[in-house]
Amino acid sequence: MHALVFWNARGMLRKGYSDFAIYYCAGKMVRQGLRHQLYDEQAQFRIQQEFASAVAIRQGPLPYNHPPFEALIFAPFARLPYFVGFLLWDSLNLLILLALPFLLRSCVPVLRELPAVGWLCVALAFFPVFVALLQGQDVVLLLLLFALAFRALKRRSHLAAGCWLGLGLFRFQIVLPFLLILVLRRHRHTMLGFALVALGLALISVALVGWNGALAYPAYVWRVETALGNGSIVPSDMPNLRGFIDTVLTAHLPSLFINMLIAVISILLVFWASAKSTASDLSELLDLQFSLAVVVTLLVSYHSLPFDLCLLLLPALLFANHVHGGAQIHGWDKAALLGPIVVLFLSPLLMLLSLRYRQLNFLMPLLGFWAWGISGEILHRSHPGAQNALPQASHG
Repeated sequence: MHALVFWNARGMLRKGYSDFAIYYCAGKMVRQGLRHQLYDEQAQFRIQQEFASAVAIRQGPLPYNHPPFEALIFAPFARLPYFVGFLLWDSLNLLILLALPFLLRSCVPVLRELPAVGWLCVALAFFPVFVALLQGQDVVLLLLLFALAFRALKRRSHLAAGCWLGLGLFRFQIVLPFLLILVLRRHRHTMLGFALVALGLALISVALVGWNGALAYPAYVWRVETALGNGSIVPSDMPNLRGFIDTVLTAHLPSLFINMLIAVISILLVFWASAKSTASDLSELLDLQFSLAVVVTLLVSYHSLPFDLCLLLLPALLFANHVHGGAQIHGWDKAALLGPIVVLFLSPLLMLLSLRYRQLNFLMPLLGFWAWGISGEILHRSHPGAQNALPQASHG
């Protein structure tokens, strides 16, 4: 089904309808010596008109609101014709997906029994991955960095985990809540690694757009967010707290109160997720703790769209490994842990919610239910009685 939709959309992709246009535009501006105008919307629109003038629905630029340093990643792609660059970027994403099982086999035993091609088919059947490839988004690269951070945490290399997360700052709205959960879990070396990489990326950004451009960047991002990105940002598309609360309450309450409510609930969720690991730091619980952190991160991220749910491939994989290790799950626990995974793989349902009705915000309660289920499993496994009853196979 995904392949059919992709094939039918090829004409629109060739014309520049996909989100890849913002990355290609940023790379092109860097190559043309316009890096100081990277956040000038008139300059963005002028460049986008050079390769996407046939996009009828676009009366202004599709704004590039990512940090300056990310433009360097796409500068090589901007040397190629737009559609060739898009196909090359998607091919690189496919290679990343294919590499993930080889990177994680040492700490996720279930992957040793699944052929790499089988894993790739599973990934391509996941609706958020399909959307990421359709849009030419960068979130598959973030999935790789989260996988590397998980592997580092499993090896107790907290400094390395922080470095991998730091490299993911091109999506800071996702990385920062996740980092905060780790810091509240007293992973101080993770913070150190993150800070070192963040400093390096900040210096690269300043070198690209200058001090004035770097200092003006936060205000630019907030302006784009509040203006809803010339119609490209729709809260009802967001499967997070913001999307759900904004959609339900926007007709009844002022935006300031809604944002305050989102902020308060988000803070409470972050502290709740971090508290689920302080009582016990057992190695076999790390998979569940990491999964909970990922799900809560996507819930509280202020800007989270359908393709960002690519990161949920990791909790789904870790749950499969948890069951493969011999964990017995029954009743409501099974519904809370398995049910959300089943729904997330129901592409026809998600296509209706996302592509037709633009109401993916209704996934927020499902993700909340999943987070509750994972937290319950952590509590059960960290209980001394449950711990003694863990099957030997679950120790990997």
